[in-house]
Amino acid sequence: SGQHGKAEEIGRALRDDTMRAYALRQLAAALAQAGDCRAGAAFDEARAYAIPDDYWQAEALRTMAEALTQVGRYTEAKKVAYAIQDSHRQVKALCDLATTLAQAGNGQASAAMDEAWRVARTTGDVRVLTDVAVDMAQVGDPRAGDVFQEAEQVAGAIQGNRERSEALRHLVATFAQNGYHDKAESIADDIEDDEVRAWALHDLIVALAQAQRYNQADALVPTIQDEEIQSYTLRELATVLAQADRYDEAEAIAYTLQDDWGQALVLRHLAAAFARAGDQRAGTACDRAKEAAHAVWDSEWRVYALSDLAMDLAEVGGHWSSAILDEAEEVAREITDASKRASALHYLVKTFAQAGCYDKAETIASDIQQYETRTWALRDLAVALAQARYYDKAEQIARLVQDRYQREEACLLYTSDAADECPAV
Repeated sequence: SGQHGKAEEIGRALRDDTMRAYALRQLAAALAQAGDCRAGAAFDEARAYAIPDDYWQAEALRTMAEALTQVGRYTEAKKVAYAIQDSHRQVKALCDLATTLAQAGNGQASAAMDEAWRVARTTGDVRVLTDVAVDMAQVGDPRAGDVFQEAEQVAGAIQGNRERSEALRHLVATFAQNGYHDKAESIADDIEDDEVRAWALHDLIVALAQAQRYNQADALVPTIQDEEIQSYTLRELATVLAQADRYDEAEAIAYTLQDDWGQALVLRHLAAAFARAGDQRAGTACDRAKEAAHAVWDSEWRVYALSDLAMDLAEVGGHWSSAILDEAEEVAREITDASKRASALHYLVKTFAQAGCYDKAETIASDIQQYETRTWALRDLAVALAQARYYDKAEQIARLVQDRYQREEACLLYTSDAADECPAV
């Protein structure tokens, strides 16, 4: 397509070797996903480009394997997955392949998952093993329990107290997110590091609330000994309650919070929940949320609070969002500290762009005095425009970026978004 041609033109023009190679691999993946007959040749060319940076090389190969898997080219996907040197990304690619094969009823699924498990074992990393176990569980592979048990054994054998505690916390979160709440609580009790145990309990409480086990979640809150983590957990719990339309409970928690940012966050979610439900209390809730946002002590964070409130309300059709964004801009421009003002204005550029107000975002970006922050703001605006399919304007903004690396990164992201829009030929 013409858009593919434009994306290819920009991708090939990138001077940074890593970015150019990555862009061409993204283009090849997009062609494969679109069923384009040119995908095979594009993949061959993309593979011929060596990416000097190990991280980008592994990520590019993983992306290629994922794209090949999605279009049913399993043999090629497997070859690409085996070429990945980073074991974590190789496991991810193999798990994606095995999951797709299982969903398609392909008999090779078990062998692919075996290989993912084998590679995961070589890492000795609890996170990688649990990723395999979760993928197995999702496709009904009976070996999932064995992998979970192996991950738990690996975590328990770690020598350092902090490192072992962090590994066990990951297991708590994984078990809790997959519905094994009692098992998660049992592991949390075994964590020796007090701070890590507190965070593990936070993870469990949030998962319980998301599973609508509110009483059990509430009962665990007092077991968190760290006051700051307990406050953060209450904030998260109140947010889940608000999103579940349990307004009174969420509001009660909000007014017990001592930190101004936490209170503003919960009241923001509460206002959005009222507006989404068309509840007559939405207006009052919005006023309270706005008052809480203005009460945030740090002026930069005050801008963040007001901006986030405006966007949450906009997403649910609240008509107050435009006025609140104007208030956020007024606060940002009055910040006396130059660095904080630049950061706040940068945040507003992203917020206005997210709201589709691209001209406004460009104006604010141009007003940022600090060179580096203005560069980031223009880069983010270019990406937002590309994601909204305003490709010509995105390219125009990207070329305003004076820093070559940032400009090329913006162009790289442009090519990725543009390539994704390529229709089938």
